[in-house]
Amino acid sequence: PRMYRQVIAAALDVEYVIFVQDASKNKMIYPPGFAQSFNGKTIGVITKIDGENADIEKSERILKMLCLKGPIFKTSAKTGEGIKELKEYVGL
Repeated sequence: PRMYRQVIAAALDVEYVIFVQDASKNKMIYPPGFAQSFNGKTIGVITKIDGENADIEKSERILKMLCLKGPIFKTSAKTGEGIKELKEYVGL
């Protein structure tokens, strides 16, 4: 909570702000609506979707509570699933 102002100030001139949610964690680390604080496109990335304890639906609900302005990508570093689509979206 102390760093929210610094995060917002640092992100004023960026094109994308990416919020990452580990699919194996059920904890929300940002307050609801936090993505509305940013001028850039806000997108969500769910990681570890192939993990044993992955709860993709819960992770998606958590990210939606942030009021993102863009899509949510579901990714796996192990299999590469969703990585190509994420890279294409951000222009890499």
